[in-house]
Amino acid sequence: MEQKYSYAETLLIKALDIDPENEMIWDSLAWLYFKMGETKKAMKAMKIPLTKKIENSEIAYHLGEIFLKLDKKEQAKKYLKQAIELANDDDAVEISRKILGKYFKE
Repeated sequence: MEQKYSYAETLLIKALDIDPENEMIWDSLAWLYFKMGETKKAMKAMKIPLTKKIENSEIAYHLGEIFLKLDKKEQAKKYLKQAIELANDDDAVEISRKILGKYFKE
């Protein structure tokens, strides 16, 4: 699996060379780092998406998960709720609801 992570990271970095302001690519890189257990790197990769208006449930959900892992519960709650409000990615909305119910009793 480690080889696949390394290859995915290489591809995402090449994609960022082409489109360095693309928040979806940054989100993908952040989620890769999160899955690798590198939460601080994941948060750093979310720098560009955080500078823009978040309009995608998946990005909001990923931010919620990253903040939760960093034990920043208020920020996690904010982004998980935002994922649900945006409602443009069914999987992200469903998972956000489950996390809110588990950790925030909502």
